[in-house]
Amino acid sequence: MFLNYDYCNYKINLRRIDYMEKFIVKANDDAYVYMTIRIKKVLQEQYTSIAGKANISRNQLINEALEFALDNMEIQDENGRKI
Repeated sequence: MFLNYDYCNYKINLRRIDYMEKFIVKANDDAYVYMTIRIKKVLQEQYTSIAGKANISRNQLINEALEFALDNMEIQDENGRKI
């Protein structure tokens, strides 16, 4: 599963890379663009649930999660070496 949550701590699995850090949701005034993606139904349900509990929009939560993923991503080749 991509996103499991434990109240304030989020564990994100990005291609065999695990992180356990705080995921802090904050307001953002950046310009936005429309983008259509397909996600698994279970992810949509989890993001909807978390956004409701945090009293923020699902869109804001997904944007924060994407930024967190980019900031903490490590890319490896097929031999496990950092690229």
